[in-house]
Amino acid sequence: MTILKAYPKITDLINDIFGTSLNLPIYSFGFFVGMAFLIAMFVLSSELKRRYALGIFEGYKSKLTVGEPAKPMDIILNLIIGFVFGFKALAAAQNWDLFVDNPQEFLFSGTGSVIGGIIGAIALAGYTYYQKQKKKLDPPVVKEVKLYPHQLIGEIVTVAMISGVLGSKVFYWFESPGNFSEFLNDPLGTFFSGLTIYGGLTFGALSLLIYSYLRKIKIPHLFDALAPSFMLAYGIGRIGCQVSGDGDWGIPNPNPKPDWIPQFLWSDRYENNIGQRCCYSDSTFCDCNWAETPYLVDAVYPTPIYEFMMASVLFLILWSLRKKLTIFPGLLFGVFLIFNGVERFLIEKIRVNTKLDFLGMQLTQAEIVSTSVVIIGVALSVYIYMRNRQKSTSS
Repeated sequence: MTILKAYPKITDLINDIFGTSLNLPIYSFGFFVGMAFLIAMFVLSSELKRRYALGIFEGYKSKLTVGEPAKPMDIILNLIIGFVFGFKALAAAQNWDLFVDNPQEFLFSGTGSVIGGIIGAIALAGYTYYQKQKKKLDPPVVKEVKLYPHQLIGEIVTVAMISGVLGSKVFYWFESPGNFSEFLNDPLGTFFSGLTIYGGLTFGALSLLIYSYLRKIKIPHLFDALAPSFMLAYGIGRIGCQVSGDGDWGIPNPNPKPDWIPQFLWSDRYENNIGQRCCYSDSTFCDCNWAETPYLVDAVYPTPIYEFMMASVLFLILWSLRKKLTIFPGLLFGVFLIFNGVERFLIEKIRVNTKLDFLGMQLTQAEIVSTSVVIIGVALSVYIYMRNRQKSTSS
């Protein structure tokens, strides 16, 4: 059976394709997650601008002060940021191999260059002071401006990203007590591994509800705009899982491959996977040694590819529905919940995951949550459709 490779770092993939010998501290999973957020920002911004053009969003009034001189706190803050950046940057350049080998451990260690820190602090604080003085007005002018959702895209994505990562970790810890113990033993090394999608979705949604209320953004329309971009980002993120071989693969596929199906769609052994695992599951014993078999001894379903394909199709459907459903605020988000729940429930049947005892049944956390998500999506969609239908009938 053909062994397909995984590439822990994005430069591993580049080197394999072009025969180069680059070595950069850019991990494949993080690279594709970053790309997912950037592309999602573009898609979300486009949809928010469309709804703004329709006059849906009223805008959030904010006071903006122009021409303020540099404040002591601005200088102090930039001194600190500049010192930390320079402290690590110069040390990383001087110890490149050590930095590239484990960037997380290096960045959060005490290793650094005081000279680099001083240079960074002076440079950033000096630049901040120069820019502020150049634009200073006497007296400063206070303007009242209206900010619309598409102008707050950076804030929206930041809120969703931070709360989403935190929620993903919390749900992962609840999935199994051993997961939290593993985090306590190695918090830096394990924080960005073991992320559950529904933890991110739940915490992200709650945080954006609060954010929308504070910024006076119409919640149903914001969540409708978020639906297609989230589905697309989810699919792109799964490419990172596939390329890096991070363990989000399926169960073994012992079935013979039909001739018409490409090998990479049928089964994969994830050679050179980032976790250096030769056994597909932590709960399964495999008589193997990574040094001798740097790949999974059992070929498994490449579920990240399946999820990328499904998410891409569902994104296109949501994108095609967005204009038709604009008159039903919140309905597109309800449809998204149904799509997302069904997709995840189906893929769980062939994914490796921890089973939980739920009402006498052995189910994964994702199966339980995805079923709930579908029910919520159906209820929300029916409620919104019926409410708008009654409004149109009465008018």
